[in-house]
Amino acid sequence: MSFISFEFVALLLLSFIAFHAAPARHRKYVMLTASCAFIGYYNLSFLLTALAVSLLTYATARLMERAQQRGGQARTAYWTGIAALLLLWTGFRHSWWMGQTSILFPLGISFYTFQAVAYLTEIYWKEEKAEHSLPAFLLYMLLFMKFLSGPIERPADLLPQIREMRPVPYRMMTYGLLTIVVGLVKKLMLADHLAPGIDSVFDSVRSRHRPRLISGDAGTCRSPSGCATTCTCHSHPSPAGGELRDSR
Repeated sequence: MSFISFEFVALLLLSFIAFHAAPARHRKYVMLTASCAFIGYYNLSFLLTALAVSLLTYATARLMERAQQRGGQARTAYWTGIAALLLLWTGFRHSWWMGQTSILFPLGISFYTFQAVAYLTEIYWKEEKAEHSLPAFLLYMLLFMKFLSGPIERPADLLPQIREMRPVPYRMMTYGLLTIVVGLVKKLMLADHLAPGIDSVFDSVRSRHRPRLISGDAGTCRSPSGCATTCTCHSHPSPAGGELRDSR
């Protein structure tokens, strides 16, 4: 579900309407349902993996909290949880690198794995308390508006907002809408037009000169007809026996 697709716009509008129509105590469930729908839309296994990582992180944090309350050390639970998270991430990453096409690399796993590591670390250092509400914690991990690219939110920044679930003020609505529109214009009018040329440079790194790699210049040559074509070498012989030099 792309951010610029009809499906995402529909999900965002339905979530917005349902969030403000629902009672305050049910709003986190509305957002959690929308987040699960967003992740599961790609592949159900992506959602199951994200839920497994979230539940593992939740259980580890509660064990650490109980150990700290009893005056014991939470080190064993902490390092066991960290090792399990990193082994899971490494397993999927290794399978993907090895070309195991039967194993899908879960959507957003790098982001939410490192968010889980950061959360457990803050609990371990007693900078934050473990979240007791499972729905609130799942929403903290799976919130669809930041699931793909972050940012990695500290618990103190996001969890209080999830617990309260206040209606969005009109000023914040307009600011958010303006931010979305500006980002969409930048993507469609700038990034999408620059990407092909820049991709061609980094897809042929060894044949490019260093100044071109730094600038991201695709290195265009002029053909006799006047059309610009991407080149991957210093020069090309022309049909007349001369050279067409690249525009440096």
